[in-house]
Amino acid sequence: MTCSNKIDFTADNSIAKLLDFKNSIYDSDKVHESEELMNILKVNCIKVDCKLITSSLYNGTPSQTIHEFFPSIPAGYKIVELPRHLVFHSTISKVQISLNEKEDNLINVREETITVRLLIPNGA
Repeated sequence: MTCSNKIDFTADNSIAKLLDFKNSIYDSDKVHESEELMNILKVNCIKVDCKLITSSLYNGTPSQTIHEFFPSIPAGYKIVELPRHLVFHSTISKVQISLNEKEDNLINVREETITVRLLIPNGA
């Protein structure tokens, strides 16, 4: 960042944290880079986890992910994702589904309605 005036990020509600800068005053007419790498896009992958899956592995670790994808639309728009090639080899007695980001933290959908359809083949 650069500016012809000093940049004061010492105020309580400054945007320093959002831009990954420290709460300090930055000199004018100089180029300043944040001390940290900025995480612009916190969710870079949505994983659909389902407790139906028991023998799947992700990087050598047991996983319950049945599908993962990167949203192809801007934030705030409805996501429509159609996974392909889902295969189940077990008896189903109960289903629990969650949406997680890559590090397995739950995604806050802010009370939006989420619809998930599972195609259960005969004999599953």
